[in-house]
Amino acid sequence: MKYSIENKILKVTDANGNVHCQNFEWPIDKILEINGILIVLIMPESTATYNQNVFGVSQNGELLWQIETQKTPYENSPYTGLNLKDGKLSLYNWGGFLLFVEPGTGKVLNRVFTK
Repeated sequence: MKYSIENKILKVTDANGNVHCQNFEWPIDKILEINGILIVLIMPESTATYNQNVFGVSQNGELLWQIETQKTPYENSPYTGLNLKDGKLSLYNWGGFLLFVEPGTGKVLNRVFTK
């Protein structure tokens, strides 16, 4: 899949060469591609409380999902990392949680406290 990042904008080029843009509120920090889905981590400003900063975007640039709200010990606990290992997507947040997520739907499959 062909895509590019311009700060807060994800540009995805579909199979027909059409470019689709997905605008985010804050800059894009990291993207992983899994089975035709782009997993996008945005990095909110440090003064913002925004804990749902992971998204799934289709190969046509369509927003498929946003990570669901999770209870954490801290009010401000955004995700800071994405990882793909053995086909499994994992997310890490400031609150010390590791989440395993279904990439196609954003559904949380398992949640582990690591601190």
